[in-house]
Amino acid sequence: MTTLARTTRKPAKVPRTSKTAAPKGKSTSNKSASRSGDGRSAKSSGGDVAAAVTPPASGAESLQFVTPAVRERLVRLGVFSLADLALHLPLRYEDETALVDIASAVSGATVQVEGRVVETKVEFRPRRQLVCRIEDDSGALTMRFFNFYPSQQRALATGARVRLIGEIRQGGFFGAEMIHPRFRTLRGEVPLPDALTPVYPTTAGLSQDSLRKLVARALRDIDLSETLPEPLRQQLGLESFAEAVRLLH
Repeated sequence: MTTLARTTRKPAKVPRTSKTAAPKGKSTSNKSASRSGDGRSAKSSGGDVAAAVTPPASGAESLQFVTPAVRERLVRLGVFSLADLALHLPLRYEDETALVDIASAVSGATVQVEGRVVETKVEFRPRRQLVCRIEDDSGALTMRFFNFYPSQQRALATGARVRLIGEIRQGGFFGAEMIHPRFRTLRGEVPLPDALTPVYPTTAGLSQDSLRKLVARALRDIDLSETLPEPLRQQLGLESFAEAVRLLH
């Protein structure tokens, strides 16, 4: 950075002239958008300039297969390309590899149960909520949704077979209960997954199922070439970059 030296010479006096007041809210002079050498942006006449996030051109091109609405939500997550999707790692994992009987589920544990809907209704006391009661061979469980959509109410119609996962509460006035569990309706035989289910950082309007499909496509199409020299990788006993990334997902 260039340092400007101070001089001892005093500036010559300039005769005073009348000044015209500038209108309020307007700048009296134009400022450069940036300063040479310091990398700082100048402020506009209206105040702070909002920072705009511009995705790389290559990233924008690689996500052309998603809709503009989905692309906007991905940008909120800092995802601009297939490479970003491949490195969008899970926050945690949920175990959906086994089912638990409702009656034997431990209170306070996150479990997965399966049953058939026997009743679904909207209650208004103490607040508006969707209440759904399901049963399996061991007992019954009540699901409560304080924020719900009509599509959820239709999906939980009487007689539907559902698989749900969430924190179960036992021993209350209404028996076994789950608040806002994640559920899916089943049609026919649906096998259980054989691995833990990843849960990704997401944003409003972008479901976990949608994110998983996008990540799976990225892992299929992206080049996950090794980033370390092969002798060094073998010396350290590391998995390949591609195997490590796929394992995390």
